[in-house]
Amino acid sequence: AELKCQARGPNLNTTWFKDGEKPARHLGDVRIKGATLKMENLVPTDSGNYTCVVNNAHGSINHTYVLEVIERLPSRPIINKELSNRTVVQGTNAKLQCSVISDQVPYITWLKHSTRYNGVDNEGNIIDRLLIIKEGGNITSTEDRQVVVLTNVTENDAGWCTCIAANSLGTSSSTAYLNVTEDAESHAILILGVVLLSVMVIASIMASFVWKKWQKEKRRAIDLERAKEDTTQQWI
Repeated sequence: AELKCQARGPNLNTTWFKDGEKPARHLGDVRIKGATLKMENLVPTDSGNYTCVVNNAHGSINHTYVLEVIERLPSRPIINKELSNRTVVQGTNAKLQCSVISDQVPYITWLKHSTRYNGVDNEGNIIDRLLIIKEGGNITSTEDRQVVVLTNVTENDAGWCTCIAANSLGTSSSTAYLNVTEDAESHAILILGVVLLSVMVIASIMASFVWKKWQKEKRRAIDLERAKEDTTQQWI
């Protein structure tokens, strides 16, 4: 590790501290040259807060580095967070993330299980064909190979997806299912349209029924008036 304490001014004097005390190591040396502190072959006990204090006749300033030394992990990649099944709406984006811990830089590959198959195994089970998910089309990869993004997903993007992480000591994998559904909003609008149409039809039927009943009552009232007039004329 190389820590630098950058400051400007006349007649600067720089002093380094580790956790408030003079820097010291159980294994190896601490080399301080001017405003730079160097240490090689770090071990976890070298972790701590390294503070540089710079002062001159005009005052003093300081800056603290937090150094964390992680012990090496001689093992195959560890899936820190398993992939989980997801449901996304058609036309939106789907982000898949495979969180991996590895002392060595892992090689990460994404696979999709095709609905087609190459054959069957000795027990008669169908062997899925695995396709490597590559950048292109609606697939976007980021600088972090642990993340892959599928844009404007369709039903063809649905299926089982697998993340494989490998280093010189072995491989690890995680699998989850990506489900793609219809546009929820369009589906809701369609249902709303059907409901509104049903209401309009019912309202139309009721209006027709009321109109016919009103016409019938009107004709009945006219007939009664005519009958009264005829009766009156007979008495005269």
